[in-house]
Amino acid sequence: MKGKMLAPERQVCVFANAEAVAHAAAQRFIELAQEVIKERRRIIFLVSGTGKAERLAEVLRGARDPQKLPSQLLQPVNGSLFWLIDKDAASQL
Repeated sequence: MKGKMLAPERQVCVFANAEAVAHAAAQRFIELAQEVIKERRRIIFLVSGTGKAERLAEVLRGARDPQKLPSQLLQPVNGSLFWLIDKDAASQL
């Protein structure tokens, strides 16, 4: 690979912070995998800690916004959706 660029500079994506990178990665994963995941018999979310409480409340009780909250896309076609939530994560429900 010596002397070759993998991508021209104008095609490089730069994210302002780690949260944006994590969100973009999660969004893309769910978009790619949602059709496969939706065919499962069980979808289980495990949520713990006070740091997840506000987001969990948004997902479960807020307006539908899959762009911001990609977990809202995951509804099984012929199965069950389970949320395993500890007391801290449920504090804003």
